[in-house]
Amino acid sequence: MNKQLQANKPSPSNPTSKSKDGKSTTTALVKPFNNQPLQQKEILINHWRNNESSYYQKFSEQQKNLERFFSSCNNSVVQRLNSMFQWLYNYWSQLEISFQYRSDFLESKIIQVIQSNSKNLDPMLQICEQNLSLEINKLNFDSQLTSAIVTLISRRESLKVKLNELNTNKSNKNSADKITITNEIKQLAKQIRTSVVQWEENYKKDMMYRGIRYLDILEYDRLVAEKQEFENDMQDIQKRVKKFTIA
Repeated sequence: MNKQLQANKPSPSNPTSKSKDGKSTTTALVKPFNNQPLQQKEILINHWRNNESSYYQKFSEQQKNLERFFSSCNNSVVQRLNSMFQWLYNYWSQLEISFQYRSDFLESKIIQVIQSNSKNLDPMLQICEQNLSLEINKLNFDSQLTSAIVTLISRRESLKVKLNELNTNKSNKNSADKITITNEIKQLAKQIRTSVVQWEENYKKDMMYRGIRYLDILEYDRLVAEKQEFENDMQDIQKRVKKFTIA
């Protein structure tokens, strides 16, 4: 079998568990997030981010290896599989599915299936086709339930990245842009919180964003913003006291 498709075991630094629907989750989702102090929340959020980053690298490598492998195959099923993979990747991106889940799916439902009987590839490719079809149908259903909210979440997360870039750049020219983006982020947070709470009540499950409950991210962002605001206020008070003392 092509070495490109040899299975990669998850890194021991990224422990996983299984949710009720069988999907892999990160450690950050196992612990009672809301009961943790801010410092512990930060540890959990950073673990989630590192976990996603690690699995993003693994997923990207799996994609490349599968593309190379299928390009070397002369099989009537391969063309259909390539088309289905594009649908799958688009759905995963649209719904902000975690990279850990994406990687685990490719590993268990595609790569290991092919490896199980590489000498008789046709039936293995047909199983892969069935697995892809089931996943795409499930994602299509999920898209109908969550696409509107996920669009708002994706917009907010992209604005957070942009704001972080502006904050890194200390130029005063960006002050107006920072205010505009900050206000939109706050507005989206309120809108998303209302929608997600209602959605979770209706469907009796968590609204997830790349493997983590999005309400947990909103809560963490709120606490970080409050802490930053308090620190800014304290700095202003210290400057005024210093100025008054000098005078």
